[in-house]
Formats: sequence, structure tokens, C-alpha cells
Amino acid sequence: MSQLKTLHAQIILRGLAHDTISLSKLISFCALSSFLTSSAHYLFEKIPHQNRHMYNTLIRPSSSRGNSDKAIFLYKKMVCSGISANEFTFPFILKACALQKAYLEGVLVHLHAVKLGCSESHICVQNGLINFYVDCGKIDCAGKLFDFMEFRTLVSWNSIVTGYAKMGWWKEAFLLFSSMREAGVEPDGHTFVSLLSVCSRVCDVELGRSVHWYIEINGVTVDVF
Repeated sequence: MSQLKTLHAQIILRGLAHDTISLSKLISFCALSSFLTSSAHYLFEKIPHQNRHMYNTLIRPSSSRGNSDKAIFLYKKMVCSGISANEFTFPFILKACALQKAYLEGVLVHLHAVKLGCSESHICVQNGLINFYVDCGKIDCAGKLFDFMEFRTLVSWNSIVTGYAKMGWWKEAFLLFSSMREAGVEPDGHTFVSLLSVCSRVCDVELGRSVHWYIEINGVTVDVF
């Protein structure tokens, strides 16, 4: 903390108190440490001309569990300030909305992403939207987004499989698993945890055993999870 104060003092003494780049780097440094997050917010509030990079720097760590309400507050303040979000903003604010089950706020974020052209051109934003709708129990919305995706990553497949598994829709989850293999995408531990969880949920021992056999036959690495 003393080093931080010294660094901040040097910025002021050198006439850089209004230098956006220097202040942005200082906020980034603070935001990366869980012990200095409050300092990052303090510095941020003292800056007369805040920019998108500064907002993104603070929204990212605030999107975790326990701080997600702060991320939503920052996003609202950012929009009201006339600063547009970008592809680096949306995944984290969507994560925060999902944690808070803030459905209406998340839908508005989705509309902002569409308006700015980020909802179709950036895979991380698309995956963030799918996870948001899944966590809010809107599996139909998540499914529609997934269907219209031009390019799908393993994260995309796992997100939608997990969504159907959470709903207990085992047929849909396993059909997606089959489509996933046909598309040449290799499942990982997260895929199998979702499939095994839905087998447990519907009390289908034979279906769960078939997943176990698949894991054994294909030599899938099994971790504690």
C-alpha cells in the first residue's frame, strides 16, 4: 500500500495527474490485486475524465461472485456517461448479470451488444450470452443463440449442454453431445460432468453407465471433479 501511495504521489508531482494512460495503468495495477480493489475504485472516482479501458478494468474483477452488483452499477454508470461498451466489456457484465440473476439488466446488455455489432462477430460475447440465459433458466433463448452461431467452440457446446442438463432435459443434452462429436469437437471433463449430472437427475443408471463406458473406452482423463 505504501508503494502504491508513493507511485500515485510521483504521478501527481510529475504533472501526470490528468494523464489518461498513466492513470489507467495505475488502476489496472490495483484492480489485478484483490487487496487493492478498493484503491482502484478510489482512484477511479478521482479521475475527471474516465474512459472505457478504466471501466473495463474495474468491471472485470467486479464480475466475480460477491461483487457482481458492483459490476452492474459500473456498467450502468458507463452507459449513462455516454461511453460505449466493447467485446471486452460484454462477457464480464453478462457474467455479473447471471450471478445476480438480473434478467432484465442482462437483456438490456444483450440489446447493447446487438446495437454495437458485438453479438454476432465475437465468440466470447456469444458464449457469454448463452451462459447468461442458461443461468437465468431461459434455455430456449440460449438454444436459439446457439443455433444461429456460425462458429462454435468447446465452451459454446459445453455451455448449452450444461443448460439442458440443468433443466433435466436429458434427451436434448445427449443429442447435442452426439452433434458435438459429429462436428469433430472433442468433449472434456465439463461435458461429462454435465451428462452424468443429468443422468443422476433423471435417475437413469444405464444412461450414466454408458457415459462411464465412453470415458473408459476413449481414455478420457478423469479428475476429482
